[in-house]
Amino acid sequence: MSQPEASPLHIERVLERFPEDAGLIRRLAMESETFEGACEDYALACATLSQLLSAERNGRHPRLADYQSLVEELEAELSDMIERAR
Repeated sequence: MSQPEASPLHIERVLERFPEDAGLIRRLAMESETFEGACEDYALACATLSQLLSAERNGRHPRLADYQSLVEELEAELSDMIERAR
């Protein structure tokens, strides 16, 4: 049995969030620059949110809520793109 091809890190982040759509996500990432760009944006926003949450021990970061909202918006956008591709 062959191993699935490794995905770039920004695609891996989306696969973690939507594991039930792994095959479709991989296909969309290869075929659509718009989808791949949304994956990159999502991965960057998630990484920044993670850093802000780690830094939160020293007090609430003023941009934390902004990044939480951004991650939610990007998840909704990716979900819509995945739904439309079905």
